[in-house]
Amino acid sequence: MRNKNIAICRNKEKRISLGVLDSLFDIDIHSGSVKWLNPRGTIKAGDDAGSVSRGYRRIKIGRRTYAAHRLVWLYSSGSFPDGIIDHINGNKLDNSIHNLRDVDYATNNRNRKVKPSNCKHKLLPIGVSFHADCKTKPYYAGIRVKGRAVHLGAFKTIEEASRKYICARTCADGYPKDD
Repeated sequence: MRNKNIAICRNKEKRISLGVLDSLFDIDIHSGSVKWLNPRGTIKAGDDAGSVSRGYRRIKIGRRTYAAHRLVWLYSSGSFPDGIIDHINGNKLDNSIHNLRDVDYATNNRNRKVKPSNCKHKLLPIGVSFHADCKTKPYYAGIRVKGRAVHLGAFKTIEEASRKYICARTCADGYPKDD
C-alpha cells in the first residue's frame, strides 16, 4: 500500500493525497494509463480517466483539474515535481514514467521538436525563423544564452540555420546542455 501523505504541487492550494489516487484510479506507470476504478454516471470502471485538451490528458478530481502526467509522476515518486514535467519523446499523450522527467522551464523548451512557421506552412526546427523580406538568405538562426538573445546569422537553407543553432546550443560557454 502506498504512503498516504499529502503531496503538494507548485501551487500550494492544489492538494491531493496518494490515498485519493489509489481509491479513484488504476494507474499504470509503465504505460502511463490512468483508468477509473469505480463507475460513476456514464463512466464505466476501466474507462480512461479525463479528456484530451490542448494535446494533454486532463483529469478532474473534485473541483480541480490535473494533467495526467503530473498524477503519474505523483503516483510513481510520491510527490509532485519541483519543476515542469517534460515528455522526452515530445508525445504529450505518452505518460509512461520512462518518458517523463522533472525539468526547469528552459530545458523543457529546448526539448521542443519543431514549431509552426509563417513559411509556406512548413515546420521549422527550434532556433530557426523565416523572414520573407530577405530573399537571398531568408532563414535566421538565433539562441538565448544566459537570458540574452544571440543572432547566429542568416542562411540560404533551413538545414544550414539548424546546424548553426545545434552547434551553438551544444558549444556555447555557460549554456546548459540537454540531459
